[in-house]
Amino acid sequence: MHTFPPDSAGVVAGWARTDAEVLMWCGRATASVPAEQIITWAGEDGVEPFGLYRDQRLVANGELWVDDDEAEVELARLIVDPSERGQGLGRHLALRLADLARSRHPRVFLRVHPSNIAARRCYTASGFEPVEPHLAAAWNAFQPIGYTWLRPPALRHAAAWSHDSVMRRSRARPLDRALPRADLPRIPDRHRSGTGRAGQAPTQDADSPAHQNGDSALSRTRIATTFIGKPIRR
Repeated sequence: MHTFPPDSAGVVAGWARTDAEVLMWCGRATASVPAEQIITWAGEDGVEPFGLYRDQRLVANGELWVDDDEAEVELARLIVDPSERGQGLGRHLALRLADLARSRHPRVFLRVHPSNIAARRCYTASGFEPVEPHLAAAWNAFQPIGYTWLRPPALRHAAAWSHDSVMRRSRARPLDRALPRADLPRIPDRHRSGTGRAGQAPTQDADSPAHQNGDSALSRTRIATTFIGKPIRR
């Protein structure tokens, strides 16, 4: 796992080829996502992109959405090379990103599109578990869809979210930052919503076509996978 280099954006752009895959990965409605957009996402405040390599070849990509103010991290816009799916790389990517996220802050989570069965199975097999129903309901209050919110098993009973933090996350941006946000009274908004930042946009199995995301992916409301998907970033 290494920091994702901008010159590899064109490679990742070719991994989500259909409208469904793109939606699951980053929350966009139609294919495709240009390399320039991936580079822009990588440069957004709080976003840390990473690449998973095999024999020096990029085989998977995902982001951490780091929120220092809230001391939390969302895994987002995970995606695996279509030619490498079915080998467990999605699970490996999710767990490696979760470990990196825990080195930043104690609260870690991701979001998955409810229709992304492959991604949900992938995360379940990796040990991720749903957050409490009242948290999921609050976080989905202003999201475009009702995402499934997950966190690594080791964190299930760890640092709790305060009421203010829960409310701020509910306003997280969509995985695709281009999506419109609800016209709501302004409160501190440090979370991405999404299609890819669980968004996590819809998330898809890292080993399946499109996953967030996310989103994708958002873009800040947690990992989605194909990982297509990070919850949508704000």
